[in-house]
Amino acid sequence: MPKGIKSMKKHAPIKVERVLMEMTDESNYAVVTKKLGAGRFLVKLNLKKGEIIARLCGKFRKGASKKNNLVDIGTVVLVGLREFQNDAVDIVYVYNQDEARRLRKSGALVDEGDLVTDYKEEDGNAGTDQGFDFSDI
Repeated sequence: MPKGIKSMKKHAPIKVERVLMEMTDESNYAVVTKKLGAGRFLVKLNLKKGEIIARLCGKFRKGASKKNNLVDIGTVVLVGLREFQNDAVDIVYVYNQDEARRLRKSGALVDEGDLVTDYKEEDGNAGTDQGFDFSDI
């Protein structure tokens, strides 16, 4: 075994923590719901209804950042809103699982389950079953 390889095995790689990018006026958090191909994705914006098409920036398609920023279904991304086009956005930043967990814990990113509201009847009962008695038949 060569001399240099043996000493390299002893050292663990150093993990560098990335700086967490925050949402601004021109950007918003989103969750990828579907891959469309050609660097396009269908995303659901945070706190908004409906889905919108997002385009992957060129810096994520090639080079060293390609393997670090893989976009899959369920991935949390930061999208830049376009002033001139309301039906499309650009993916600016891709969050890994730990960063997405921190965003959810801080309250900046709302889970899909929190957006669903319970059905409420007029008398205030939240979706209670009226009950059906089969002995009446």
